Amino acid sequence: MQTITISEAQTTTIGEALEAGRVTYTSSWLRDAIFYLANTHVLLSVFFAHPAHPYNHCRRFLMLINSLSFGFFITAVLHALVPWGPAQSILAATVGIVAQLIFDAPASILASCCCAGAAAQRCLPAPIVVCFRFISFVLLSLHCCMGVVYALLGALLLTAMPSAEVGTVWASFQETKVAAFVVAVPFGLLSYALLRQCERGTPLPTVVLQNGSELW
Repeated sequence: MQTITISEAQTTTIGEALEAGRVTYTSSWLRDAIFYLANTHVLLSVFFAHPAHPYNHCRRFLMLINSLSFGFFITAVLHALVPWGPAQSILAATVGIVAQLIFDAPASILASCCCAGAAAQRCLPAPIVVCFRFISFVLLSLHCCMGVVYALLGALLLTAMPSAEVGTVWASFQETKVAAFVVAVPFGLLSYALLRQCERGTPLPTVVLQNGSELW
């Protein structure tokens, strides 16, 4: 058994700490930041999330599929609405990426519990935390139900386009989706930095890891 010492007040499991929305596990800002991204990023968490995290890999994979579906849909919509090539590229790189980040937000909120976890409860009034919990529930319910709808709408738009444009739409989708995944990293780091600041100076239970395991 290995213990990461943060406080001697009490102990907690890594699963309980993750469920509580905790972001501080070691004295290393960078290591904890990487661990945070591994458990909250829509793409990275599918492969690197801690096995003890209450948000399991099946749900993460579902959210990834929903994210890809929406990315395909928004790319097809922008391509259908804006016929001029340069304008399509500009909109895809701005509106398209921002829309995808907003769509992916509910998955990150649930994975990190950042709005309703223990860290937020120490920094925000109780009514705001309750409001965040309700909003997260509503968004995630819609999120899960609309993934297939977005994929079907995107495919429908694609069938109405000339065959020569299908490859262009597909290439644009790949570019904007990768860009959205990359841009999500600094936003995730900002969220982590704010939450770590909230935990600074607060006594935290010692995290007990079973069988000598590390954070991963």
